[in-house]
Amino acid sequence: MILSYLLTIVSLFIGIIGLGIELNKLGDQTVKLGFEELGIGLGLLIVWATIYYFFPIWWVNLITIFLLFFGTYGTTVGAVKILRNLFSSKKSFLFKLPIVIVQFTAFVAAIFTILNILKFI
Repeated sequence: MILSYLLTIVSLFIGIIGLGIELNKLGDQTVKLGFEELGIGLGLLIVWATIYYFFPIWWVNLITIFLLFFGTYGTTVGAVKILRNLFSSKKSFLFKLPIVIVQFTAFVAAIFTILNILKFI
C-alpha cells in the first residue's frame, strides 16, 4: 500500500513538472511564459503536502519547510508570468490559449482523480 502511494506521488510529481516544461514550449523561445516555474512550484508543493500528510511530526515539517517556501515561490512567479503574458498584446499567445486551457483542465481533472483514488478527498 505504501509503495502504491509512493509511486503515485512520484508519478504525479514528474507529471506536473513535465506538463509545466511542455507548456512552456508553446510560446516564443525568447520569452518565458511561466509554465515551467508553475509546474516546478506545484510539484514541490505536492511533495511537501505528501510529507506533511504522512508524517505529521513537527521536526519533519521543520526540515521540509523549504519545499513549502520554494513551491509557493515557484507557483507565484509562474502565475504572475502567465498573467502578464496573457494580458500583453501578443497574438500568438492568445491563439494558443485554448490549447493551454484544455491541457490545464485535463491536468486538474487528473490530479482530482488521483487524489480521489488515494482517498485524500
